[in-house]
Amino acid sequence: MLRILPMFSLFLYLSTSIVSAGAQDEREAAESRMRLSLSGAAFNGAGSVLASGRYGDGWGVRLGFWLRDSHVPGHAPHVFLGGDYLWKYSHWRYGIGLAWLDRNGNAINGTHANFSLSVAYDISDRFFIEVMHFSHGSALGIRGDIPNQGWDFIGIGVAL
Repeated sequence: MLRILPMFSLFLYLSTSIVSAGAQDEREAAESRMRLSLSGAAFNGAGSVLASGRYGDGWGVRLGFWLRDSHVPGHAPHVFLGGDYLWKYSHWRYGIGLAWLDRNGNAINGTHANFSLSVAYDISDRFFIEVMHFSHGSALGIRGDIPNQGWDFIGIGVAL
């Protein structure tokens, strides 16, 4: 729990800072666009590759497929489906939402239902770098009796 608390606190701080800054300044309008990304697992399940897409502006839907699942103890998911909300400030996008993973028979995620967090930086109008995290929240006291190391993906993407 102590490992995830500073990261979660930083995410909440940044999210509230963006919301308050957006209320004071003219907030950039996020366009409804399709964003596609290819990501690799950074820590747990390293070697796993995820192809995903997101459609929407503030509120959006996500769909992703595991293309490769090496180094996953047990069975990696095949697919995830999620919904999230993004705050956009300058070139940064911060998101929080829910994700459903079709398989949970591994030491990385122990449930189908997970929280999702994301941070992305728009390199240009078309290309971005994104970090995504899926976790069911055992560090917050939710279902602490089952595995939850969480998925952490770092990837590159293109906005269509």
